[in-house]
Amino acid sequence: IYEVPEDDYGHLYTATNTNASRSTEEHLFHPVDWNIDTSEKNSDLNNCAVCYINERTHLFTPCGLACCIDCIERLETNRCPICNQIYDNYIRVLKP
Repeated sequence: IYEVPEDDYGHLYTATNTNASRSTEEHLFHPVDWNIDTSEKNSDLNNCAVCYINERTHLFTPCGLACCIDCIERLETNRCPICNQIYDNYIRVLKP
């Protein structure tokens, strides 16, 4: 179950593409829940959950772990380094 808050900007996630009187919905972004690490070592939510040094720039899907691109490039398997769940992909986080 996914609850949509009143201030949701859903129009940023989807766009309508009209092509010769045919309308299709194209997903531009995949919404992923942010997995907040509650560890005492990582009190700064902007730091990578793996190395604790670099800024969080990417999210694993579907688990939602946020980490830096350096840590992603060092991974040897398609498993999340924290929860060990197999991830499908990772996406860049765009901050306002």
